[in-house]
Amino acid sequence: MGYLGNTPTTQSFTSGTDYFNGTGSQTAFTLTRSVNSVNDIQVTVNNVVQQPNDAYTVSGTTLTMTSAPSSGTNNVYVRYLSTTTQTMAPSSGVALSAAIGTASSPSYSFAGDSNTGIFSPAADTIAFAEGGTEVARIDSSGNVGIGTSSPTNKLSLGTTTNGGISLNVASRPHFGATYASDSLVLGYSVKPNPSTVDGMVGTETNSGGGAPAAILMNSGVIQFHTASSITSGAAFSSERMRIDSSGNLLIGKTTYSTSVNGLHYAPNDNGTNIGLLSITGNSTNSGATAYQLYSTSNSTFRFYVNYAGTIFAQSTTITGISDQRLKENIVDLPDGLNAVMALKPRKFDWKEGKGKDIKGDRGFIAQEFETVFPDMIEEWKDPAPEGEEPYKAVNANLIPTLVKAIQELNEKVEAQAAEIAALKGANNAS
Repeated sequence: MGYLGNTPTTQSFTSGTDYFNGTGSQTAFTLTRSVNSVNDIQVTVNNVVQQPNDAYTVSGTTLTMTSAPSSGTNNVYVRYLSTTTQTMAPSSGVALSAAIGTASSPSYSFAGDSNTGIFSPAADTIAFAEGGTEVARIDSSGNVGIGTSSPTNKLSLGTTTNGGISLNVASRPHFGATYASDSLVLGYSVKPNPSTVDGMVGTETNSGGGAPAAILMNSGVIQFHTASSITSGAAFSSERMRIDSSGNLLIGKTTYSTSVNGLHYAPNDNGTNIGLLSITGNSTNSGATAYQLYSTSNSTFRFYVNYAGTIFAQSTTITGISDQRLKENIVDLPDGLNAVMALKPRKFDWKEGKGKDIKGDRGFIAQEFETVFPDMIEEWKDPAPEGEEPYKAVNANLIPTLVKAIQELNEKVEAQAAEIAALKGANNAS
């Protein structure tokens, strides 16, 4: 008789059977041989073969029944089964080979399932078939493709035109761009800008014409891209937001600068450990709104600020903390009527593009105001022309001074009233 490999080794097995008497309560029985698993024995109770694991388990020489067999003489018996397998090792130099095969008729298949197995669709390539269709392959470059017959990466899932995952990207895979190695790509047919990134996660509704979105990782920066639609393979540069390498959040802009339009939040502004939220716009209309608070329940704007710097609010009250427990060195305000009388309210036009950018405005001139209240002058953040002092701003917190002026006026009125009353009384007496 012919055989493959070395001469088969002759092995022996001694059959045997153990008998036990059921008691109606006993569940553990001691075997005469130690066995490795429930597959090494066959247990029969009252001439009914029992199901391994369900009806019994075994450990060494101990047989444990799930439920106690009924009373009887030798009504429980255990047959020992041979589980010996033959191992054949081909001699040195002996090669196993088979036909190339196809997906519908693979070289190596399974009994009763001839169109499922392994075949070789090309030189140095191994493929796997299920139901007559190729489902995976390892090509001559060592790339593994699942759901694709043309893997371009060490692992490619899906197809090269519609959805999937790519790991360790080394060339133009699915997003229509070139990526560095050790990248993760989800989705296809999207070419972001820049075209070279360290990694990407992206999606698209279909192959071209969909609504793609992507998250790019590049040199310590996380970028968020979206587009309403795109043609397959075409580039889109619609970056919407990013987190830069310093942890700054930028929306509608790519540079952390107040001179660039958009919104940015800096948790550590210029290393000061002070958080900063900034909105920058390029509106030629000073009346355009830059920030607003809208109530949907009342269908009304509660608060908004325009590009002229004017604040509009339904409530003109600003509440500030003023608790005595937080203050010290409390004295009467020295400024009053005389200080108010020294102020010079003005009407003026703003230069084009400056300040409120309006004509006929009312207010104070900072340099004039400073002669009366030097402690109420602040520096403005806009840079002044080179060589000039910073722009000045007025902190017109005049309410306490105005109250003091009114009190002084009232004292004068009361004194004059008393004087008038005295004169009337003297006149009447005469």
